[in-house]
Amino acid sequence: MENQTAKIGDMGRAHRHAVPMNHVKQERDPTYSAPELLYGGIVSSFDDRCAADMYAFGGLVFFLVTGTNLNAELTRELAGMHHRSVWSGTFEEAMPYVRRAFETVMLRAVASLDPSVTQRLALVMRQLCDPEPLHRGHPANRSGDGPRYGMQRFVSAFDLMAKGAEWRRNRVA
Repeated sequence: MENQTAKIGDMGRAHRHAVPMNHVKQERDPTYSAPELLYGGIVSSFDDRCAADMYAFGGLVFFLVTGTNLNAELTRELAGMHHRSVWSGTFEEAMPYVRRAFETVMLRAVASLDPSVTQRLALVMRQLCDPEPLHRGHPANRSGDGPRYGMQRFVSAFDLMAKGAEWRRNRVA
């Protein structure tokens, strides 16, 4: 790590937009897998893949910020009969339970954040990790201003938070 700068590389298997997904059931690490995949979903399009990758990245951010794993926290909040290992329904049927668990986990996580970054960081984590794939991503991208699951707005948000932290650190010094 030159200059103490960490960089994140490929979050999954390499892919090309032009190559069809052929309704592939992705073998992913359940630690960071998106809920729709954990509940038996398949990746049938490039957008499905991008949505799942966005969730995985958000899960990594959640871990780096809170020191806990998002999917482990969700599992703790879900009643046993709603856990993916015993659920016999569809992901859409599980969504209300997963959503409730997500909201509880996020409230707890936000309470543990540094107040100087709480609002912005909580919003970014929510946008990256929303359990509903169609609700993931930056709102401007979801409304058609940019790639549906584009990451550039998040890169900018993290850059702005880093610059703010550096400014606060220098101001104190």
